[in-house]
Amino acid sequence: MQVLPGWIDYNGHMTESRYYFANSETVDAFLRLIGAGMEYVAAGHSFYSAETHIRHLGEARLGDRLTGTPAARAPRRRGACPALFHGLTCQPRRVRSA
Repeated sequence: MQVLPGWIDYNGHMTESRYYFANSETVDAFLRLIGAGMEYVAAGHSFYSAETHIRHLGEARLGDRLTGTPAARAPRRRGACPALFHGLTCQPRRVRSA
C-alpha cells in the first residue's frame, strides 16, 4: 500500500491512526490467507485483537510504499490463543514493527 496525502500529519509523517490501519490491512490479508476470511466469520467464527502494541522504529512519509509482513506464534498452552506479530517496511528502509 502507498502512503496517501490524507495519512500525513503536521510533521510530514504518517499519522498514528494510519499505522494501525496499515497493520489492520496486513492482519486481514493474513486471515484470508489462512482461510479465516468473510466466509469464516459468516459461519460464526472470528478472530479479534485483545492487545496491540506499536514500536515506531522509523517514519513513513507521503508516497512511501509499505509492505506488511505477518508472523504467527503457536499458543503457549492448551486453550490459549495464538499470537500474531507483524511489521511494516518501507522500501528500502524499515519503518516500524509491532
